[in-house]
Amino acid sequence: MTLVSAWYSRSEQVSNSLMIASDSCLSYGERWTCCPKIFPLNRNDSAICFAGSTFFAFPIILQVINMINMHEKIMSRAEDICDLQSFIIDLLNSMMEKRSFFSTNGKQDPDVRFLFAGYSWKHSAFYAWIYEYKDDKFSKRLVIDSSVRSSKRFAFIGDVDREVTTEDIPREAQIDLLKRLKKAGKKPKEMTMEPFDVIRSYINNKEKTTIAGKIQFVKINRHMNVQPFNIISVVDGKQEMSLFGRDLLAHEKNRYLALHEETKDVYSYPFSEKKLLYNASLGIEK
Repeated sequence: MTLVSAWYSRSEQVSNSLMIASDSCLSYGERWTCCPKIFPLNRNDSAICFAGSTFFAFPIILQVINMINMHEKIMSRAEDICDLQSFIIDLLNSMMEKRSFFSTNGKQDPDVRFLFAGYSWKHSAFYAWIYEYKDDKFSKRLVIDSSVRSSKRFAFIGDVDREVTTEDIPREAQIDLLKRLKKAGKKPKEMTMEPFDVIRSYINNKEKTTIAGKIQFVKINRHMNVQPFNIISVVDGKQEMSLFGRDLLAHEKNRYLALHEETKDVYSYPFSEKKLLYNASLGIEK
């Protein structure tokens, strides 16, 4: 199972940005808790993530990446994300037409959902779309629109292993988020890192065994920049660093900032320098 959230924050403290968080667990007869589910695209203005069957998800995401990388106008961002989202739906359905089956009993609908999100230079706004398979084809719906008059501020996607649970996890997570905002006296447009904490609560819930692993987090900025974050977590009293769900090896260094998953403090990296930059929830230097 998977739980992914995307949300738009227009808080003055943390600036206008679109954020994505996910767990890192893949399940198929076993649990594998170090797997990427958020994929920044090389255009550097958008990202795609998934929930559901990796049999369908990984080939499709790789072909989306290939389509972008080989097409000069798409790669250079001459084509806006509002154009790209239509190209993606065409690619999805084109790939579905290439399936063949060994028997009539072998046909199955793809149990997978995708979320594509990014910043539109054409409309000066953040958008996100969910792609789902229904009635023998993929269709899309707009779930985040940062336009001033829009109420579309956040979205969750997930999948359900019916052998484990019949719960509608994304719907449950959405209700959880709204309760957290109400308790904090916030409107959805005022949220900062609350969806991040919803994902963490599911990861830390021992009853939700299929939502697990280190949380992964990506921020999409208005200046056309996708910013993955290292995640600092405390396990058995020891600090660990992960990126896209995988614990970094001792020799690994990268250029990304480091976010402490509990305090939301953001540090420069390498973390050994311990240079605190700001707090992701408050947007202020301590």
